[in-house]
Amino acid sequence: MTPPDDPSTILVVEDDDVTRTFLADNLSADGYDLLVADCAPDGISLLERKFPDLALVDLGLPDSSGFELLRRVRSADGVASRMNPDMPLMVVSGRTTELDRVRGFDRGADDYVCKPFSYPELRGRVAALLRRADRS
Repeated sequence: MTPPDDPSTILVVEDDDVTRTFLADNLSADGYDLLVADCAPDGISLLERKFPDLALVDLGLPDSSGFELLRRVRSADGVASRMNPDMPLMVVSGRTTELDRVRGFDRGADDYVCKPFSYPELRGRVAALLRRADRS
């Protein structure tokens, strides 16, 4: 993959060390700037302070549900919370039931990738979400 000319910043909110490191290492190698968090409060803090272009969110976080993080982003006003409510959000989760996927979309996910995932497919989905976000 050709690195982007102006790299997008991606936030990975994932509590599993191996998965978080894998995503961060591979996305960085593909030319993206990375922010990482292992829990919802740290993810929300980074969303409010660093303004990433895209967030990858696990649903099974130790201190909160990824569903709650999605809801908070989508309900943000962009002023008081400083989060961009229109930011692309991708769920990356081991919760693979149709009900979980539907709940993810209902709470504002733009895409949903089930673990275990194919990195080339995930990378393509990330690029597609960023392209669509650039056009709006």
